Amino acid sequence: MSVIFYAGSEKIYDKILKSASPLQKNAINEAKAILQDSLKCRDAISFYNNGIPEPHFSVVRPDIQKISDFLPFYTNKKNIVVIGNGGSIRNTIAFYDALFRNISSKRLFFIDSLEGNGVFGDLISESAGFSPSNTLIIPISKSGDTINVVKASEVLFEKGYQFLVVTDSTDSSLSDFANRNSLSVLPHADQVGGRFSAGQNNSLLPIALILDQIDEIVELDKSFEDAHKQFLPDVILDLNLAKALSLRLYIFEILGFTELFIFGYGKCFRGLGELIIQLVHESYCKKGMGQTVIYSDAPESHHHTNQRFFDGRKNMLGLSIRLENSNNNISLSDRFSCNDFIDLEHSVLLAETERFECPHMILSLENLSCSDVTSMISLWQWTVVYSGILRGVNPFDQPAVENSKKIMQKLVSSEGSPVEKFRNTVSKQNWSKSNFLDRF
Repeated sequence: MSVIFYAGSEKIYDKILKSASPLQKNAINEAKAILQDSLKCRDAISFYNNGIPEPHFSVVRPDIQKISDFLPFYTNKKNIVVIGNGGSIRNTIAFYDALFRNISSKRLFFIDSLEGNGVFGDLISESAGFSPSNTLIIPISKSGDTINVVKASEVLFEKGYQFLVVTDSTDSSLSDFANRNSLSVLPHADQVGGRFSAGQNNSLLPIALILDQIDEIVELDKSFEDAHKQFLPDVILDLNLAKALSLRLYIFEILGFTELFIFGYGKCFRGLGELIIQLVHESYCKKGMGQTVIYSDAPESHHHTNQRFFDGRKNMLGLSIRLENSNNNISLSDRFSCNDFIDLEHSVLLAETERFECPHMILSLENLSCSDVTSMISLWQWTVVYSGILRGVNPFDQPAVENSKKIMQKLVSSEGSPVEKFRNTVSKQNWSKSNFLDRF
């Protein structure tokens, strides 16, 4: 595996552990016992996974042949536009930012809301280089009933754009839309939740289309298969980085570190950082537990959020992501290359964590390659599964997210004026002393 883990200062870690109460120490020991017992881990996964002892994302493989079969039909499309939310697009963005943004002549865009200012508006007005002749639209929705995905698809179809639909359900609004208009459909793996779908059809199809070939998709699939083997329940705690990371996150949460600040030392990590946010928040932030994840580009974060990290409330755990080697390591002087300078700035962060006694960890990718990126994604997929188990919550569901979708569906189909009601609520009660200050 090509991910290197620096656990942080043992001096700081030991000092924090010594502050644990007997009750907290007991909880930590129980967590260790669970992770050290492969049978308990498998039983816990089975309990939340319909009796199956291994997460679906680690066993379900993409339909590479079907993805490949689609490619010849869209070689003339220079713009690939994906419509979706959450896991339907987040994994593809992680791949694109890390591996493919600068190596394809085709352009990849994402629409996650019906916002007139942006890609959606440009598509409607056929500006910014978009036209039905050079653009392919890919709406992605596992359920097929995500309202904004369906609505955006209907509007853009009327403008004459070509479509390739990705959905699981055969009985949904998006499926009906595809059937009515005789559109091609690629199945979304029904067993795999959106946030865990990095190695599935929905995430790999857009990448294959911008590359106009299948070789990289085959490599990504094989890399995921290899990476998952490192984190299986049968791999003991001492050799299993996903178990170790989940344990450390759990220990710090118990001891009051309820926020996780992730520094990405490279723009290539931005999509990965946003994916980690979704994986953590949806998987184990439930029933009053879990950690808030904040992601920021570094070293830019040195100029703003470092102030919060070092000198604010002492409830924040730090984690950096860095690249060990770069294919484009430009020389800046006789002393420093680009990578040297980034690492030099990173070392400042590390020195300050020592001075302020802030707990901090570092994850390094050896190289920016398919195997490195899939290893990092797989690591976090397994980490949040084990994290859910340690907290006694289902790592595979997202009840609050699903409830918001249901509310949105009711509002769209309601006979009243929900938009007017909302605007009245937020617009007609201006700030004043009587409705704000006197209540404290």
